[in-house]
Amino acid sequence: MKNLLFLSSLLLASCSAVAQNQYTIDGRVANAPDGLKVYLQDTHWPDPHMVDSTVIQNGRFMFKGKLAGPDLHRIIIDKTPKGEKSSQRNWLMSSFYLENSPISYAGNLDSLPTFYFKRDRVVAQPRITGSATENQAATLRESLAPLGKQLAAVNKQYTDEFHIPAMEGKFNTPVGIKLAKQEWALNDQLRERKMAFIKANPQSVVAYDQANYFLSGMFVDMTVKQIEELQAAVAKGWAGTPRLAAFNEKAEKAKLTAIGTKYQDFTLTTPEGKQVKLSSYVPKDKYTLLEFWASWCGPCRAEIPHLRNVYETKGKNFQIVSISFDEKDADWRKAMKEEGMVWPQLVDTRGFEGDIAKAYGILGIPFSLMLDKQGRIMRVEMRGAYLDATLQDLKI
Repeated sequence: MKNLLFLSSLLLASCSAVAQNQYTIDGRVANAPDGLKVYLQDTHWPDPHMVDSTVIQNGRFMFKGKLAGPDLHRIIIDKTPKGEKSSQRNWLMSSFYLENSPISYAGNLDSLPTFYFKRDRVVAQPRITGSATENQAATLRESLAPLGKQLAAVNKQYTDEFHIPAMEGKFNTPVGIKLAKQEWALNDQLRERKMAFIKANPQSVVAYDQANYFLSGMFVDMTVKQIEELQAAVAKGWAGTPRLAAFNEKAEKAKLTAIGTKYQDFTLTTPEGKQVKLSSYVPKDKYTLLEFWASWCGPCRAEIPHLRNVYETKGKNFQIVSISFDEKDADWRKAMKEEGMVWPQLVDTRGFEGDIAKAYGILGIPFSLMLDKQGRIMRVEMRGAYLDATLQDLKI
């Protein structure tokens, strides 16, 4: 009897150890019809991919597997009608940090988040429990939420009181400058809190992802010193790993266009068809705005009345150089004439595939950079009242 009890205890201990080295996701989805496809997607390094799939039966689904370590994943419920090709337009998607532990997922099909934002949908995040890593991420999100809420309110006010009137030729410049500076201050606070979290939790994949977010997208609004500070923090938790190597590669690329670095020179085309160096249009005694646009870009065209107004009032003290990504010469010329763009105009007909777009990581337009008198990048995303605020700080 003692031997049987001893053997049973060994088996239980063995089963417990196995359970700790794998994950289970017990999903419950209210109002879900049977047969809906559910995917588990690894969204992170080194490449996002679907790792498993199942179907909902009686409002439930289950995933089992094993991870090398905690990582960001998605649960995707595909509502694409039968007979149609699966489309992200029909996906419900929730992100969370998966780890080797028993995970519970509970949500309502009618309110789960969609892959693409839908303005009229009332969203309720699913309740995901059982992951200590996800709990850490949730705590971080909660700590940042008040600042995020303030930032959203400022952005809305900016749109309502500056951006929309500016599109109609009415420039509420003092209000716009005030709101732009409020946004900068809030963004600085967010950055400081995220940096503090990264430094306090260097071994956490949540901190690693936050560090990565700083270097993602078009606007790496950091100095070389700040990027190196980020690299040092990440190295404390990921030394000797492929993740650190990947992060450092990304960081070194970001340094090429960091705040304080000199702009990169490229050959572009003038309206007269001449091949010229960008440097020949960047004066050494003025601040210069490099503004990227195209005739087919609605938001770009909407910004031009403001640029024209600024150039007419400030043009003696700073320069604007517009760089178009138009492929069709006739479209470019027509737009320049219609918009009254009397400042220097250049074009790269290769657009997003051109050298200048790749160098600056331009994935969308409008995009803009402010250069100081030494040709160093001062600020990015210089649109609307953000440009006005910068010119005010420079006393121009």
